[in-house]
Amino acid sequence: MFNYSIKTAIFLISKYMIKKEHFLIAVFLEFFAFGAHAQIFSDESIAKDNQFPLKFSGTSDFSGAFYQQNSVFENKFLPNVDVSNTYSKGYGFGNNSKLYGKIENEYEDLTYGFSTKFELEANSNQNRARIDLDEAFVFAQNDYGKVELGNVVAVNQKMKVGPAKFARGGGGINGNYLKYINLPNANINLSNIKTPSFILVPQSPIGHGGYAVGFNDSFNNDRLRVIRSRSFKGSEDAFKINYYTPRMNGFQFGTSYTNSTQNSAASSTIFSPIVVNEVLSLGANYTNNIDNFGYAISATAESGKFNKDKNSGIDRNNLNSFDIATTLTYFGFTFGGSFGSWQRSLQEKSGINSCEYSSNIAIANQNCTLNAQKFNSASYYTLGISYQIGHLGTSITTMESSFQKNDYSTIAFDIDYKIKKHFTTYLEVAKFEFKSNQVKALDVANKQISDNKGYVTLLGFLYSF
Repeated sequence: MFNYSIKTAIFLISKYMIKKEHFLIAVFLEFFAFGAHAQIFSDESIAKDNQFPLKFSGTSDFSGAFYQQNSVFENKFLPNVDVSNTYSKGYGFGNNSKLYGKIENEYEDLTYGFSTKFELEANSNQNRARIDLDEAFVFAQNDYGKVELGNVVAVNQKMKVGPAKFARGGGGINGNYLKYINLPNANINLSNIKTPSFILVPQSPIGHGGYAVGFNDSFNNDRLRVIRSRSFKGSEDAFKINYYTPRMNGFQFGTSYTNSTQNSAASSTIFSPIVVNEVLSLGANYTNNIDNFGYAISATAESGKFNKDKNSGIDRNNLNSFDIATTLTYFGFTFGGSFGSWQRSLQEKSGINSCEYSSNIAIANQNCTLNAQKFNSASYYTLGISYQIGHLGTSITTMESSFQKNDYSTIAFDIDYKIKKHFTTYLEVAKFEFKSNQVKALDVANKQISDNKGYVTLLGFLYSF
């Protein structure tokens, strides 16, 4: 009881500190509080002796970042707007902590229970932090499969394999480094250009926040939603029902359904303003091992309907996307790759953003209704390799994507070392580059969009309990 009171006091103090924006103090208090909580509930003997079904686990990831961007993004203000550049200092600190709670019981051959996930995200560049209830769902499992109901990630997110799943250290192409960089920004009046958006992590549209990301989404100014979990915003946590078959001869299948990505129910995360209805997610994978050689293959997809926005009048294509991936293992080596296609999911059907540029027509006079060339399908691909020997692990992962001819590429080197059972240190160096779709200019001064490229170095530690 004494330990629990200490933990409660620390939690309340840290909440006060967050409100006062003393974020670094709050981060360390939260970190210590999670550890104190773990001391109470992670001891299996205590739980067993008291027949206490509630179990806690969690992680806390603290990192320091040093980054270099194009010179225009190292100024005090962003290009063409009187907005402070929160990522101009060249360094920063961040924390992402997760606390999982689980109640589980058994009745004959049925296992059932309730699960939750809280997340703390903090960033020194903005001197802000937030705590969210990300997931809250009930589950039941027996020989016929597993059912989940509530705010939980869809099956296509969980059943994927590939480099995004085996990246080491800070997460590689999963995007932890994205918290410290600026997206390309306009050099001229926004009303006279097509604002570029990008696929930044190897995700389906829903896991990517519902759409590609651009500076017009306030990404350059407000980025506290966790990216370490391979997703943006909270659309992937919408209230839904999941079903997984039992694994049979190496095969497993799954399906998810939600009536709306805006159906938050218990979740407090930030949901995408683009609402998709009747979302169906599918997943299938196969795994096998032959002596020291192992392999896995996955195929996932999602579909949904978009209803025309009554306020803005914008009509978009329906959601249809898929991802195929493979992973091979041999002794300590892991190799993998993936390809994902968004097709034209949720892109506008008409208007200035529905067709490619014509280099012969002024941007303000572009007309997408008269024999205009439509954009090709949006897509991404990834490649990666990792190696682990003892407590040491390393990986190289890379991703390239294209959305409406806005190209993004990144390659990340990660290395981590497990000092103790629950404590791991890591180093990540990520290189990134944006190439916006815009009318070509012969000199930099006349470009409509300032593209960005550079490096991010992350040095951090991960504590788990």
